[in-house]
Amino acid sequence: MEKDLRFGFGKNWLNYVKNAFNDESLQMAVTGLERLLQTGDLKSKTFLDIGCGSGLSSLAALKMGAKKAVSFDYDREAVEASLLLRGKSGIPEDRWPITQGSVMDEEFMKGLGKFDVVYSWGVLQHTNAMWDAIRRAGESVNPGGLYSIAIYNKVEGPRGSEFWWHVKKKYNLAGPAKKKFMEYAYIARTLGGLAKRGTNPVKYVREYKTRGMNFWIDVKDWLGGFPFEYASPEEITGFVQKELPMKLVYSQTYEGHACNEYTFRSNG
Repeated sequence: MEKDLRFGFGKNWLNYVKNAFNDESLQMAVTGLERLLQTGDLKSKTFLDIGCGSGLSSLAALKMGAKKAVSFDYDREAVEASLLLRGKSGIPEDRWPITQGSVMDEEFMKGLGKFDVVYSWGVLQHTNAMWDAIRRAGESVNPGGLYSIAIYNKVEGPRGSEFWWHVKKKYNLAGPAKKKFMEYAYIARTLGGLAKRGTNPVKYVREYKTRGMNFWIDVKDWLGGFPFEYASPEEITGFVQKELPMKLVYSQTYEGHACNEYTFRSNG
């Protein structure tokens, strides 16, 4: 059953572009991408955005000077969100082509060609074939190019990654009313925890700027994100260095359930 169970991220992203995106969101996305890639200059570079979602990261890459950004997503509504964002940005289609596709489709990936920067933030872990997806995505990097991914950290223990696998499955099987209940319960637990640690929860939500995203959208994406896979930093770096092979040039890792970020440079 879980093999065919898949959360539709696109609806949330379409809502985000329509109602929450602004100039500040874009600037935050640019700042995040600069940190991840360890550069603020993508002039003359090509950029592939695998699982583009809202298209925000592609737009950030273009604002950083990329000569072309190619965006695709498995989810049709995510493609619509990216198309809407492109329309708002005024960037021409030939510089920012957007299409529907899957990283698991070998012919589709070959048809895209190679890129100077291949980027996939929090996407490959939702394919139900994460290791294969990481390999396939990395094969699209030009020699000497950058490969940036973010994958959920593996957490052991009673409320570890395996626990959340079951929560996410339950959420996706639930009806609308139960989904709302689970969202409110998660929000109450999260904000209550912040308050106990001395953080103003209202201020936290108002100033939430993770990669330029929105707190309420991220709550639904966290609970809904299924299929759900995860790995330790050692597992990710070891796999990429062995299978592609590439050299790690930047990483940001966490102790909790957040996505660890990695940037590798292709040999050549």
